[in-house]
Amino acid sequence: MKRLILLICLAFSWLQVVDAQKSPPGTPEEMLAEYNRRIKLDSINGIYIPKNVEDAIRRFNVLIDAASMEKFKTSSEEIILTRATRSLGKWMIINWSLYEGSRLVENMRRRSVYHPDDIVAFVLISYHRTLNGKPLEEEARIKEFQVARKKAYDDKRLQGTVLKEFKVSKDKQDTILVTPKKIN
Repeated sequence: MKRLILLICLAFSWLQVVDAQKSPPGTPEEMLAEYNRRIKLDSINGIYIPKNVEDAIRRFNVLIDAASMEKFKTSSEEIILTRATRSLGKWMIINWSLYEGSRLVENMRRRSVYHPDDIVAFVLISYHRTLNGKPLEEEARIKEFQVARKKAYDDKRLQGTVLKEFKVSKDKQDTILVTPKKIN
């Protein structure tokens, strides 16, 4: 009888493992459907997802102990952007599903902040400024992120590889710069 119960328990635990190992979405349609499902959830994998920056700030006030909060408050914004984005920021990216999509990501996308690293920086600086009673200046910071992302994109584009040179006229030579596609 003990063997039968043990066998039944093992069978149920095996079924749970198989169910938990669902494959990720494979097609663009599946990815979009999964994203649309996730942005409606208030928690993912048992972790509460803030709905906006203000909610994230309230969540930090609950999660962060007084000593850490004081250290965060007294740090400069430059330190916050270099150190906190590597620790608390990494936690945010993983637990708040900033790459996979969540309601916080969707809120930030509506405000024209798209990259997970920019979302982390935006939220952390907002928290820092809130703790210090400083104005958030959200629109100006959003514009800064947009300008920085565009510059990074343009710089990367300009680092293309010369694929072919050809002469347009006798005394003028043009070079075509193209970034090659990566082959998997």
